Amino acid sequence: MKKIFLVLLLLSGKLFANTITVSSIAELQSAIAKAKPGDKIILRDGLYTTTSDIDIACVGTKDQPITISAQDFGKTEITGSGGFDLINPSAYVIIRDFKFTHAASKAKSSSG
Repeated sequence: MKKIFLVLLLLSGKLFANTITVSSIAELQSAIAKAKPGDKIILRDGLYTTTSDIDIACVGTKDQPITISAQDFGKTEITGSGGFDLINPSAYVIIRDFKFTHAASKAKSSSG
């Protein structure tokens, strides 16, 4: 019985990881704020205009990073005056497949 419990405990991180699909910057920001290790957040294809930074302060793990991605490579564009801002305590976060045309120097990582 103890072996079964241990296996379930080890797998529990994978069992609680989610794939969250969003279709707006507000939904993206909300999903990032609630993200847990192993979660995958997908922003649907389209053009999204930001007026402020998209703050990322979530924490994944080495084995279960948090992934923030476009639905399809290059088909999800972030434009406008804001960009992604990795702030403390963010760690083990992967951002991938976006096309960025937002204001210059708006992708940043704050020192922690």
